[in-house]
Amino acid sequence: MKTTALIMTCALAGALSSCKPTVDHSAALKAHEWQLKEMMTADGNVLLPSRVPTIVFTDSSRVGGFSGCNRFMGKYELKGEKLMLSKLATTHMMCMENMDFERKFQKALSEVKRLALQPGELKLLDESGTQTLVFIPGKGTATTDEGENRPEAK
Repeated sequence: MKTTALIMTCALAGALSSCKPTVDHSAALKAHEWQLKEMMTADGNVLLPSRVPTIVFTDSSRVGGFSGCNRFMGKYELKGEKLMLSKLATTHMMCMENMDFERKFQKALSEVKRLALQPGELKLLDESGTQTLVFIPGKGTATTDEGENRPEAK
């Protein structure tokens, strides 16, 4: 009987010590239009285009932004530090100088699984926890779902 009680006590202590409070990043995530600062692929850092890519998260779980040539839009789901982007779609303009970058950027977005938010920086990570995209707050304001205060693409 003492052995069973000891095992149950240890199991409960272990379960309680491994519990982490879930951090709600939604307000900070939606507070800015984020501008891309850095992008990494398996080949290393990627040179950013002259027109800075952006990303915006809205109250209704919508995501959108500018990817160097085209605009993109889709949905997102945030649970703690887990971030899933889905149903991503883009406009189809042709920009000769940015198409290679844009393909890499869209691929990186499609592989996002987690985020790390620090003051002044949003890091998007892939399945393995590798940092792929780093954003900083842009000069524009965040958008509402109705498009109010939408900053123009820079």
